[in-house]
Amino acid sequence: MFSPQISCGSRLPRTACGYGWFLGPLAGREARYHSGDNAGFKCLNAWLPDIDLRFAALSNQEHVGMGDLEELLGAVATGDF
Repeated sequence: MFSPQISCGSRLPRTACGYGWFLGPLAGREARYHSGDNAGFKCLNAWLPDIDLRFAALSNQEHVGMGDLEELLGAVATGDF
């Protein structure tokens, strides 16, 4: 599941896909993560193995972007939230 199976190409440089997970940098750290959205909802599930941090964020606001969730993850990882 956390072994690279295919490159994500230019859309996500230095990132590969495992079985359902992205494997690559997120919030400035090596991560294993999966994001998703449906109309009106956004989510991010991530694991930062170097600091053993697991993170799940769910939003019922359509305007929340992946960048917002990544910024929140970075703040949690550094204790700056």
